[in-house]
Amino acid sequence: MAEKKTETNQTKKGMDPKVAGLLAWLFCPISSLIFMLIEDMKQDKTIQHHAKQSLWYGIINIAAMAIIWVPCIGWLIGVAFLVGRLIFAFQAYSGKEVKVPVIGDMIK
Repeated sequence: MAEKKTETNQTKKGMDPKVAGLLAWLFCPISSLIFMLIEDMKQDKTIQHHAKQSLWYGIINIAAMAIIWVPCIGWLIGVAFLVGRLIFAFQAYSGKEVKVPVIGDMIK
């Protein structure tokens, strides 16, 4: 019996770009930096797209943490960043190209 050869969108290391996009968003900015530095993942435009956007999103999130100490406003900003991160992670895993409003234009 002949083996069926299925074509996958995995990198040489075996990671699916959808999973890499999900991880880039869930653990940004650390995972974003890792994906931008791994040679095998530099070749995949989808992974790089999610890694760059999630890196900037994470940096802006960290900068916004400076005003977290303000009651109510800081809490709302923190929740908004968390919800945004989860939405973008779900879209990345679904295979959709995520474009964060301001950040997406900066990285192009």
